[in-house]
This record gives sequence, structure tokens and C-alpha cells, in this order.
Amino acid sequence: SFRQSFYLARLTPSPPQPALKRHPLPDGRGKEVIFFSGEGGAHTSLSTDIPLSRLLERGVPQDGVRAVYDIEGDWSAAGAWLVLNELTKSRIRFTNLRSDSLQADRKLPEMIQRLRRSGDITIDCSAIPDQVMNLALLAAFRSGKTTMIGAANLRHKECDRLAVITSELRKVGINITDTEDGLVIIGAAHFPLPATRYSLDPHDDHRMAMCFAVLGLKIGGIGITSPECVKKSYPQFFTHLVYQCETEHIGL
Repeated sequence: SFRQSFYLARLTPSPPQPALKRHPLPDGRGKEVIFFSGEGGAHTSLSTDIPLSRLLERGVPQDGVRAVYDIEGDWSAAGAWLVLNELTKSRIRFTNLRSDSLQADRKLPEMIQRLRRSGDITIDCSAIPDQVMNLALLAAFRSGKTTMIGAANLRHKECDRLAVITSELRKVGINITDTEDGLVIIGAAHFPLPATRYSLDPHDDHRMAMCFAVLGLKIGGIGITSPECVKKSYPQFFTHLVYQCETEHIGL
């Protein structure tokens, strides 16, 4: 089973703000809660890790001096595992993900099911842009052309994710092209295993590094530079990955 080691809380602005607003967190970490509205924002709210003091400001009740709240797991971090399941026909059980969650990435299983079909397909990723890299792996191993749209904001993340996923997956022979707001991938059900080792650069992007790790378990011969960048959202990712591989006798 898999359980996240950090807590997430959702902040929903009401009513929607007419422009981008930034609210510094009060604990000195320099993080911000950003509310998007209008053109260009993928969501009207973002999930972020916040201190208890901010939760209290938002009206979360506290019973006495100490309180314990059950917070659901992170669908975004679960994406790599769901795609690993699909690519390797493995099985990982999640104990704290909710299918009725407000998190946008809860829709990933629906996208995975769509990618099981053969032939050309177009997927609108505007609601789940953080999963585009994971979905690109599935697209590379299916028969047909996969066109992903609605992910222009990925060019302004930790790196230009559309450009980086394209350049790095091309190194291993995947037929992928980036567009203004997405990707076009010509998949192959029988992908040739690499004849040599490849070093993929995640450009210090946590989601890119997790994506490359999944690819490495599928085809082998993959090295990842600066794998420690996963600490931004999932510090224990590689620890959990090694544990699962040892349990299932999968080579790393």
C-alpha cells in the first residue's frame, strides 16, 4: 500500500478574484497560495501544503490544544504509480485516495482508460496538465497517434515541460513533437529496448524525474540526472520505488 507523507489542504476562493492574487504564508517559508482566475489559469484554485495557523485562519475547527485531521492523499503524486501499473501490468493499492476528490488529477484513471484504445485519439489535458508527462509515456506504448492539447501553461512550470519531455523522450527513440499547447506522439505497441544507456535530464523538475523513473522501469537503461529534485513534492519517491521493486522482484 502507498501513503503520502505530507498533508494537503484545498483553498477555494469565493467569489473568484478578477486577477491573480498572491497570499504569502505566515510561517516564513516564502511559499505562496496562488488563486488563478480568468484566461490562462488551469484552475480557480491550487492545492498547497500550509501550516496549521493558516488552516485556523480559514476556519478549520480545532478541538482543544491539539487536533488531528484526516487529509486525503495527493492524486498528482499518485500519477506516476498509476501509469507504472498500466505500463508494467503491476498492482499497487492506494489507501487514501478518494474518487470523489476535488483534486483535478482524480480524472487520470479515465484518461488512462481512453488510452487503452487503439487508433488516433485527441485528449484535452487542460484539467490535468501535471499528468501530461505521465500520459506521454502511455501514448508512446500504444498503437496510433495521440494528440494532447490544452497544456500551454506547462511551458511556465519548473521548466518548459513540453520542450523538455520532447527532447528527453526523443533520446530513447520515442516519436514525439511539442506543439504550442501540447504534444503529438506516434506510439508503437512494441517499442524496441534501448541498445545503450541513456541519461535523461529532468531540468530540476520533480514531475519530470518521476516520469523518467517510470520509463526506466519499462525499458531499462535509463539514468536520471539530479534525481533529488523529487523532494519538492515527494521526497520519498525513490525510496518507495525501490521498496516496491524489491517486493515485486523488479530490477532497477
